[in-house]
Amino acid sequence: AISPPMCVSSEYPTARTMVRDVAGAQGVQVLVAYAGTKTMSNAQNVGQVHGQASNWTLSNSLNIHPGNLPGWQLVRFTFVPGGKNSDFQVYDFWVDPHMHY
Repeated sequence: AISPPMCVSSEYPTARTMVRDVAGAQGVQVLVAYAGTKTMSNAQNVGQVHGQASNWTLSNSLNIHPGNLPGWQLVRFTFVPGGKNSDFQVYDFWVDPHMHY
């Protein structure tokens, strides 16, 4: 799945989500693609999120690498499930400076 474009800044360096593993346990890779950078054509992997079986689980904090540029940057997030016979659900994806605990 690919998110719609959104704006982030270096003041918002992390993201989190709720995730659950319906089938499989390989998790979901999260990739970022920033407009006007090399990641736009070759998205950068920023980590993997895992659930605890079929329970909704708050993911680990992901460093989304917004860089040190001043102002807002346009980004798209891509979610790629691991495994061949897996099924995952992702709910609420937050990009928030208060989420890096």
